[in-house]
Formats: sequence, C-alpha cells, structure tokens
Amino acid sequence: MITGFAYVLRTFNNWHDPPPPLYPFTIKFSVDMNGAVSSIDQQPFTSISDVRICGVYNPLCGTCFYCCWPRIGWPDEDSTNTVRLYDDGSNGDLIAGDNIWTVYVHFPGWPYIIIRYKYAVNWGLPTNSGGNDNESLNDEHRIWITQNTISASVSNIFGVMGQHQITDLVVVDVEDETSTLVSSYNLKQNYPNPFNPSTTIRYSISEAGYVNLNMYNVLGEKIAVLVDEFKSTGDYVIKFNASNLSAGIYFYSLSVNGFTKTKKMVLTR
Repeated sequence: MITGFAYVLRTFNNWHDPPPPLYPFTIKFSVDMNGAVSSIDQQPFTSISDVRICGVYNPLCGTCFYCCWPRIGWPDEDSTNTVRLYDDGSNGDLIAGDNIWTVYVHFPGWPYIIIRYKYAVNWGLPTNSGGNDNESLNDEHRIWITQNTISASVSNIFGVMGQHQITDLVVVDVEDETSTLVSSYNLKQNYPNPFNPSTTIRYSISEAGYVNLNMYNVLGEKIAVLVDEFKSTGDYVIKFNASNLSAGIYFYSLSVNGFTKTKKMVLTR
C-alpha cells in the first residue's frame, strides 16, 4: 500500500510558525492497542507482538535529521527507521501485558512545535495484515509542544487520529547563566526541597564540555532532559517546574567530562 504526506509551510496575514523548542526534550508515547483494527483489511489484528512509532524527522524516522517518514510503501527493511514500543513493564510501560504499549523518546533537537507521527503493528511480520503502514492511510497523530518543554506525555488509541492533548507537561526556565571561571565541578542541592511546584537547581563546571542534566523517577526511568548541550566554564541556574508531575521522590543527575553526580529531590502536594 502506497501512501504519502505533504507538509506545506505558508504564511497568511504575516503569520509565522512559532519558534522551535529551546531545549532537548523527552516525550512519553503510549498507545492502547486493545481492539486495534488494520486500515489495510479492516480486520482486527490476530495477534500483536510488535508496535512501532514513526514520523517526520529524527528520532522518529531514522538517523538522518531532515527526512520524512519511512520510504514509500514502508518496506520491511525500514524497521530501523522506527522506534519500538513496549508492553513488558519497562520503558515507561505501567502494566505488563495490558496491550497498552509505551516508550520514552528523546528529541535532541526539533525544528517545529508540532510533532506528527503514526503507529505500526507487527512490522515485517505476516500478522501485519499485508503492510506496515496499517494504522491509517489518510491521517496522522499530531501534538503541539511549547518552546520551553522538556518533557510531556501523550496517550493514544490506535486508529484514532488527529490532534491530541499532551499531559504531564514539564517546562524549564534557565536564569542567570554566567561564564565566570569556577574551580571545580559541582551539583548543588535543589532549593527549596521539598518543593511544590517549582525549585531551583544550580551546577558548576570548571572546564567547557558537553553537559547532560537529566531527571529520573524512583524506577530509574528518565522523565526529563534539563540540559543536553555544550556549555562553557561557569555557574548555571535552572528553574524546574514540576506542576504536572505526581508527588514523590525524584533524582537529578549531572554528567560532564567524566564527572557524574546525582541528588534527590522531593515533590510535595
């Protein structure tokens, strides 16, 4: 089955697309596969052992950044240009075996505030009902993110296409970054702690390098990417807003030039 999409950017009455996200971000995608029907033969899948997500631009379509979906016809070998979801209690999946499939996808960069994507069932298997592009032949899923998003979630139902609301939105405001010389690496305790809903994280790097500052839940799952870029020597301040996270214990971890440090924070309600 051959299907294609065209995405045309135009302006109207001096309208311009909003600026793209400022920071790397992570989206938790979940799709309910219960009762899923193939768009190819209009029949329920006899079994579901593999679910993929794919879309426009890396990381949803492979290794190149400016590309668009798998190739025409979604050939079997293009499975490497997809991201696999899980129903085994890992990768953000809450209940193993409930046929709700989940994965965290980290976006190191993104040119728009819209994310367009589709799911595929049993890629390359005889049980895919005759083709890998088997969710919808004429539509796609769409979510909109804010310019300062660092993490969010979206829950889909297979075959229910269109625009969706995101949840668990976490945003970050970077304040008072300086480039003064510092003598050591350091990750300070967030303040206040416990906090509700915002807190401040400070860190220092004594040599320029690629900085990763990530958030994790108590299961060790990455839930947010606060920093993922090259930084000059200096002291840095990040304001973290967790208004859409559940109360509980979280961890934030700094990694730069071989230095790693992790601290605990407590979100109250």
